[in-house]
Amino acid sequence: MAQIAEKKRLNYIDDAKALAIFLMIVGHLGYYKITDLLIYGFHIPLFFIVSGMFFNPGRSFRENVSKGFKQLIIPYLCFEIINLSIGWISPYQHPEQFHGITGLGIVKAALLGILFGQDYVTKISFLPLGPLWFLVALFWDRTLFAALSKLFKNKYLLLAVSFVVGLGLYFGLSNNILPFKSAGTNIFSIRCAAMALPFYAFGYLLKGLDFKKIKYRPLITVALAAFYAVSSLYNGLCGIDELLFGKNIVLYYLNAVVGTLAVILFFSMVEMPEYIHSVGRNTLLILGLSAFPVFIYKLFQTLIFHNTYIAHYYIYVPLSVACIVVIMPLRKFFEKYLPFALGK
Repeated sequence: MAQIAEKKRLNYIDDAKALAIFLMIVGHLGYYKITDLLIYGFHIPLFFIVSGMFFNPGRSFRENVSKGFKQLIIPYLCFEIINLSIGWISPYQHPEQFHGITGLGIVKAALLGILFGQDYVTKISFLPLGPLWFLVALFWDRTLFAALSKLFKNKYLLLAVSFVVGLGLYFGLSNNILPFKSAGTNIFSIRCAAMALPFYAFGYLLKGLDFKKIKYRPLITVALAAFYAVSSLYNGLCGIDELLFGKNIVLYYLNAVVGTLAVILFFSMVEMPEYIHSVGRNTLLILGLSAFPVFIYKLFQTLIFHNTYIAHYYIYVPLSVACIVVIMPLRKFFEKYLPFALGK
């Protein structure tokens, strides 16, 4: 296995993350069936896999928890509070979804949603920016994996144990086997984390692999992409955020790994512009602010065309690009005045 320098910045990994964050925005805008089937099979698992690739087993458990809190939970809290301005308006735009929550009750419901990280909208709470569940789930996975890595040193055994622990926790929570009522909820994003833990462990298995030195990359990439496309269309709609495995749980994990490897291999062969590298390095910022450009467009459409439905096939792809272009210049402001929101 070819090895790479631990601290070297890998542009092709950043490029893969740039594609994944773009597809995340597309997926949240659009409801085009085939697109969703191809997007949701790998784009969020890719982030968990990449995070696992850079897990540092040399840190103590306490250090891993501390860094995870700084890099994930603090940004989660910051961006949820920033997005509360949109959350304040949402119940008035879609009262049928918010169970009559109005006035100061909106703030209370939003703060409860931020605290518990439950489903996007419940009878008592909602998340101002739902997709930020990812940060909480990743924190749990980093924490749990840090503990498991102290007990199991062999990477393959660690991967197997992560599957058992992750799926055991997931189904235990889903069926009320564990000692608190959890079915139908995703409190603290824990079921998402349980579902994603095997991806994090698989990423750690890939740690140190130099994709640029893999032989027959074009052939392998085409084969993986073809398998992923056919298999994903067969397996049906899936996704960590919706706690869906599709038709077959084994196929779900296999597809996610295959799709992620295909994307990383592709970008290891294609040199992208520096701007794309930069997008991949700022996915946290894009995730945290992605609702604002969409909200502005939605407001414009409501005022001009009296139509709040934005998922037209001819608009959500360019709108996703515009969303990233609008957000990227803000990174300097955040780096200077709100670095803690970026986990720094």
